[in-house]
Order: sequence, then C-alpha cells, then structure tokens
Amino acid sequence: MRYMKYDLSVVIPFYNEEDNVKDVILLHSNLLKKHKINYEIIAINNGSRDKTGEILDKLRNDRVKVVTVHKNIGYGNGLLQGLKHAKGEVVGWTGGDNEIPATALLSVYKKLIKENLDICKVTRTAREYNFYRKFVSASYNYFVCPLIFGGISRDINGYPKLMKRGCYESLKLRALDSFIDTELLVKARKKNFKVGEVQSIYSKRKKGKSNVKFYIVLEFIKNIILFKLTKKFDN
Repeated sequence: MRYMKYDLSVVIPFYNEEDNVKDVILLHSNLLKKHKINYEIIAINNGSRDKTGEILDKLRNDRVKVVTVHKNIGYGNGLLQGLKHAKGEVVGWTGGDNEIPATALLSVYKKLIKENLDICKVTRTAREYNFYRKFVSASYNYFVCPLIFGGISRDINGYPKLMKRGCYESLKLRALDSFIDTELLVKARKKNFKVGEVQSIYSKRKKGKSNVKFYIVLEFIKNIILFKLTKKFDN
C-alpha cells in the first residue's frame, strides 16, 4: 500500500484574491491544527494579476504548499494542477473567496470518515448572492442538470468537496473549467460511489470581486454537449 504523508490534502484556488487569501489560509490552517488533523493545504495562484502570489509566498510552510499556474485557463485546471501535488489519503478542494466558513471543510471531512463515504460535499442552504447568480445556480441545479443527468445533487457546485484517494484516482477528472464539479458527480454516480452532503450557509463576499461571469453559463452548455455526445471526458 502506498504511504501517504497526510490524512487530508485540500486544494484552494485563488484568482485575484489579494483581499481574502491570507484570511482563508489562516482560518483553515488554524482550524485543522486545532482539531489535530494531519493536513496539507495546496494553495493555487491561478494566474492572478494582483498581489495574491506575493501574499501566498509569505504564507508558505510545511503545511501550506504553493503552486503557481502562470496563465489562468480555467477553474478546473487550477484544481487539477493542485491535486497533482496532493499526498493525502483524502483529497479535494474548497473555495478561496471566503464565502463559506472554514468549519464547513471540517464537517465534510468528519462526515466522510465517520460514514465511510467515497465523496462528501457541501450543499448550500442559504445564499447571499445577487439575483443573477441565484438565477443561474437555480436553473442549473433544478432544471438543466436534472433534465440531462438526473438528480445527482441538490447543489452541484457546492464546496468543499472531499473524496478518498482511490475514488479520486478512478474518476480521472479532466474538465478544465467549472464543469469539473458536474463531471465529478456524474462519474461518481456511474461508478456507484457513496456520496454524502453537509449543509452550510454561504455568505456574501465581504472583500474582493466575484469572478463568476456570464461566459460560465456558455461553458456549462458547451461541456454538457461534449459530455453527452463525445468521449472527451471518458476515463
């Protein structure tokens, strides 16, 4: 059996998050340390053009690894680049925008271990988003995905998402953009993996600007077509 250095490896992508990066790293580090979890954080500077990279360099230590992606070609690519470096028995990701409490990661991890799940994730119970983001999210979760893929989750894009290493390796995730969340859950259902969910409240970001743009909707449509009609995402 392969030896893993950590119990938990969590990837956190940052794109122009100079106002949030320090708080996000320290909040997660301090919480995991407090609960005596053997962890590593893999922080991704995903092509940031602000001071995100400089701040991350100052936060490097034995527990916080920094991976620099020089050109941002997508959210999924940032995650996949980070996961290449993950050494934990449990791997996954959470957000770098400070919209969800660090305690959500702890809750997801504990449920995965306690119930011997393959995958565990957050489902958002309250979202302080603007009308556009609420509309896009609701449309995707309650109409588009159920119609095409069936009911794979009440909140497909909810994070943190954690999974056992064997599960992650078998899924062979390939999406380079935000479709990676859907890809994970669709493939997990096909393989009959046990998936659990933890409820958590998302808060409106207090610092920085959201990077959720209209073109993400077009990305979803494109990838749904590719997923259903081609072998682009096949294992």
